[in-house]
Amino acid sequence: MDGFLDSFPGQVAILDRDGVILDVNRAWTRFAAQNSYGGPAFQGLNYLSLCGSVSGVERGAAVAVADGIRALVEGRESVFEQVYPCHAPTEKRWFKLLMGRHIDDTVIMVHVDITTEVLSRSFLAQQGFIANTVHDLRTPITALRAYAEMIEMRIEPQRTREFARNIVGAADILLELVNDLLGASEAENGGLLLSDQVIDIADLIRESLVHVHHLAEKRSVTVTVKIDPVPSLLADRRRLRQALINILSNAVKYNRDHGHVTVRGGQDPGGGLMVSVTDSGQGMTPADIERALQPFARTLSAMASGAEGSGLGLPFAHHLVALHDGRLSIDSTPGVGTTVSITFPRWRSVSAGDRSAHPPARVGHGLDLGDDASVPH
Repeated sequence: MDGFLDSFPGQVAILDRDGVILDVNRAWTRFAAQNSYGGPAFQGLNYLSLCGSVSGVERGAAVAVADGIRALVEGRESVFEQVYPCHAPTEKRWFKLLMGRHIDDTVIMVHVDITTEVLSRSFLAQQGFIANTVHDLRTPITALRAYAEMIEMRIEPQRTREFARNIVGAADILLELVNDLLGASEAENGGLLLSDQVIDIADLIRESLVHVHHLAEKRSVTVTVKIDPVPSLLADRRRLRQALINILSNAVKYNRDHGHVTVRGGQDPGGGLMVSVTDSGQGMTPADIERALQPFARTLSAMASGAEGSGLGLPFAHHLVALHDGRLSIDSTPGVGTTVSITFPRWRSVSAGDRSAHPPARVGHGLDLGDDASVPH
């Protein structure tokens, strides 16, 4: 068996039905040694436990892998595939994980290095992003200049207020693009610093809605807020507010005129805190959802809508939620609308007696701007 496993260029491992690593090939052993992983290349360790111990932005991928192993062992799936980042201190790397169940109920796991392929796609995506962003910047700048010139020409006073509102709207578009670019730059360099504090989720939602009020008013989109009594949340107020603004902005921007947005807050069945944003927009297909979570990418329907966007907002929101050990999910039906839900683990819920807890700030992992499976507009 060792000779057979060693013939594979990728890292190969065999797990039993409980997730324990039974055997690995030379490529796996070599990779483990090069990356200073402890133990004899993980042999004898439980891979499910290893996945469960992962935190931060990688946790979503680790949980998906663990679920995939269980699905294979239980016979619910025959194969499993996952693309994930595995960066070293000096280089960025991406791998594709392929798993299948053998007839003896063991799971065969193969990790294949796809860094070259991912970087190539990333380069092409960023070239398209630059072209789109230049176009998106030109539109509000042109509008700002035109409305300012009309005011300078001393037009009738009743129209001055209208033009002033249009100037504010164009400035909001520019500010959104700049914030997306700055956030993406911080995330890519691994410089996102989380400073947790106890916050009231209802207050945070109200703060976030202020930033999309003008756009909602312009589109005649009605926004309804329904929040159940919930504990406070231990989170970084500024980072989480940015995530909510990005999600709310999408819900309004890609909605139909005279549409509606509903923001809900409450507890999920596991005791964690959950916030959802539901819109009455054009909706997305599963392929659209996958593309919407890729940095620099925009769906065809989003581009056809004519709304400005950088393709960074939603992936950035996904990244910020993951840094809080949370989960962002999207449920959408074409022609009906979209619901974006973010769920935080139970340990981040803070009762009235625990509100003095303030853990130290921590630095988040970088956003993988070239990872087509990772998951800001």
